[in-house]
Parts: sequence; structure tokens; C-alpha cells
Amino acid sequence: MLSVLAHNAGADSLPAPSWLLGYLGALAVLGTAAWLRGGWTTSRLAATSEDEVADGTVTGVREPGSWRVVGWLVGLVLLVLTLVAAFVGPDEAAANISTLAVFRVWFYAVPLLSLLLGDVMRAINPFQPIVALLERLTRRQGNPDAAPPWTAAVFLLGFSWVFVAHHAASSPRVVGVTVAAYAIAAVTGGLLWGTAWLATGEAFGAISAALARVTGRAAPRPPGVLPLAVVWIGVATFDGLSQTDFWVDVLGTNAGWDRTLLNTVGLVWMTAIVA
Repeated sequence: MLSVLAHNAGADSLPAPSWLLGYLGALAVLGTAAWLRGGWTTSRLAATSEDEVADGTVTGVREPGSWRVVGWLVGLVLLVLTLVAAFVGPDEAAANISTLAVFRVWFYAVPLLSLLLGDVMRAINPFQPIVALLERLTRRQGNPDAAPPWTAAVFLLGFSWVFVAHHAASSPRVVGVTVAAYAIAAVTGGLLWGTAWLATGEAFGAISAALARVTGRAAPRPPGVLPLAVVWIGVATFDGLSQTDFWVDVLGTNAGWDRTLLNTVGLVWMTAIVA
């Protein structure tokens, strides 16, 4: 969430120098991590026999009904419209709604709403109807127990890399390619590991479920919360660093893929520090 606010705001629009806000943001993130490390000494996201059953559902969370199918279809329609806007609309961030839809609504608003309302992504997951249809056509179902616990962290790192490191992240065409590639990867994961995996193994599904559980609402338990949190905080920390004069000096006059390479090194560096 911090990364969206930092990355998409120009320095001239901020009420303080960008270097100061960058350092304050980094200190705030690392301070929060230190507080959690010292104060969160017991498991708050672990499953218990009372809130999870053998098939992976949660007490109080019913099997998919008509309202949930409608929510998934609405999410799918919004995903398709975003892709159409990204590929067909003008290739300027200010004139194309796809950049706003992806980097503000999907990346920022959905996690925030999950804190306030519960597992929002599970209700509007656009990949669920695609995987369910393909499962019906192929007559096979994936096994969620076979999925590695770190898939959500890898998905988030790949998506966030474009946002904070790519030299043309604000281009609607780049946004379209990123979302399309992410959707293909998520659907592939759903076919390999089942529709239940989408609620905890795909990055935004895992973030939504974890934040809902933190606030005490019923949601599936993501298996890889720790690596997911490391990546999320690492991305936010690097995005704050990228706004400072220090990182501007590091980038120098580099442009294009040279700039992307330096940003990638910085992203890996800050994520390693957070880890």
C-alpha cells in the first residue's frame, strides 16, 4: 500500500522533499517490522481445528453460491475491460484508465478493503470462473496440497517488479502485458493446484485472506504468510528509497533497461534487508 502512494506521486506534489519522505517511509516500514518481530510472539494466523475443516473451507464461509459466482463474473468482466483499455486505449498513463485500475484499485484498494470488509479478493477473484470452466472442460482438478508455500510471494514479487523497477511501468501497454502474463500464471496455478489454491496461493488472494484473518474475519489460511510479508514490505521499502536523492544519484543518467537493471538490484537488496 505504501508503495502505491510513493511511486505514483510526483515530487512536486508532495508537501516535503522527496528524500525526507523516502527516509521517513523507510524508517516507518522497518520500525513496524521491528515492532511486529518483538510484539507478535504467538501465531495469530495458524489454523485451528475449529476454524478449518478437511476440505480447506472455513467455518462461517459457505461453499460458492450464486452471489459468489456473480462476484467472480464481475471481477472477470473488470479484468477484461482493463486489458482492453490497456491494449486498445491511448498509450499514456494520464489518458488510460488501466494504469489507475491496476496500480491504485487492484494493488492498493483491494488490500485496504480486505482490512475493512474481510476477504474481498475471494469474493471477486476473476481467475476463479476461468479455472472452474477449464476444470469442467478437462474433467480434472488440481491438488492444492501439492502447491509450494511460497507461490504467493513469488507472484507478488513478479508483479511488483514491474511496478517499482521497470523503466516504463506507467505505460498502459506494459500494464496490459503484465496483467495478461499474471492472469495466465494464476490460471495455470489454478489448473495445477485447484481453485482453492487461488484463495491462498495467488498473491492478491493470499494478501486479502491474511489481512481478513488479522482482523478476525473468516478466511482461508495462506500457507506462506512470512515470505509474502517480506516481499510486500521489501517492495514498499525500495519504493520509498527510490524517491530519495541517494537513489537518483545511483541511477544517474541511466535509462531504459539499464535503469531497470539498477532498480532490480535495489529491489533485491532491500527485500534481503527486510528478510
